[in-house]
Amino acid sequence: MIDIKVRSLDVLAAMRQRLDAIEGLTPEIRSLLIPEFANSSIEPVLCAGNQHTCQSRFFVPALNQHFSTVLTGTGNSVIIGPHNGPRALVWRDTHLEGEDPVLGKMSVRLEPSMEHAGTLIPLTDSPFPALNRNLYFFVFNIAALGDIISDRPAVVEALIDAVPPTASYVFRNGPLNFYRQGDPTKTTVAILEAAVTDVSP
Repeated sequence: MIDIKVRSLDVLAAMRQRLDAIEGLTPEIRSLLIPEFANSSIEPVLCAGNQHTCQSRFFVPALNQHFSTVLTGTGNSVIIGPHNGPRALVWRDTHLEGEDPVLGKMSVRLEPSMEHAGTLIPLTDSPFPALNRNLYFFVFNIAALGDIISDRPAVVEALIDAVPPTASYVFRNGPLNFYRQGDPTKTTVAILEAAVTDVSP
């Protein structure tokens, strides 16, 4: 578990550095998004195999058309921090799949070169209910568009009553522009406008 712990703390530190580069985020907001944990006694908890069903809405400029999609799959994370919080999450992987009649087969995963982390902040002195907010850099593979990415993370959050949760996570910072991976011009080919993901153990 020590390797997971060290890696989790490294990812959180890297994510804080990325947040520093996002314009308009005050230190107070950054600390709420990704808290710091320096306590060496903190042990990570694995949260693996959660089921995800994501309903999302895209706009594709080249087709001048909106698309509603459903993607299903699983996600795995590591939770670190004191039991009564606040705690942090480091996402290890997520993979969802689906298909659209026009766009073809679709999937989403986490960009492997980026960090994906979040927070679990209790609303009272008890561990739950808590606000779970996550930041992801997604890679969408869409048959009609190829691999598309965004320079901005998606911010997704929900109020949860347990870990692993049964909750609906809402995408909070749309619209999010995506461009083809490797395109030096970063021309927008799809816009993620809205998304809700139902998560269960």
